[in-house]
Amino acid sequence: MSNMTIHVVQAGETVGSIAESYGVDPARLAADNAVPPSGALAVGQTLVVRFPRQVHAVRAGETLASIAEAYGTTVRRLWQNNWPL
Repeated sequence: MSNMTIHVVQAGETVGSIAESYGVDPARLAADNAVPPSGALAVGQTLVVRFPRQVHAVRAGETLASIAEAYGTTVRRLWQNNWPL
């Protein structure tokens, strides 16, 4: 299972906004990429986004959407982080 992705910085993004969009800790994102948490990022700069490994036992009636919502992520991100298993 993949537990990281590469993010290409877009105009106006900050460590905090990127961390929020992936549901990860901003301090950890900054440390993993050797950038200051409040420092400027360059457009086009790549950041490694690491996700903590979590295991979820699917229960009857759950969907990808309901699981993604429960973990504060998107269906797309959930799918990407779990395919292929």
